[in-house]
Amino acid sequence: MAASTTIAKPVLDLSAIGAAIGGGLKKALFDWQVARMRCVLGELSDTQLSEIGIARKDIPAYSRKLVEDGE
Repeated sequence: MAASTTIAKPVLDLSAIGAAIGGGLKKALFDWQVARMRCVLGELSDTQLSEIGIARKDIPAYSRKLVEDGE
């Protein structure tokens, strides 16, 4: 009687794939929200920015902080 050999098939780890896709989508959404916030703040006048306590040069960092704090 000949011995049979079983070859293991790779197991598809759907949870890892789902986590990778979910993480990528979450980052894409975050980046989009930051970009949108930068656009909105960039449309304000220097006077309006001053009234909320930021300078034009601070818009990128402030946008990121607003989106991070909103999560």
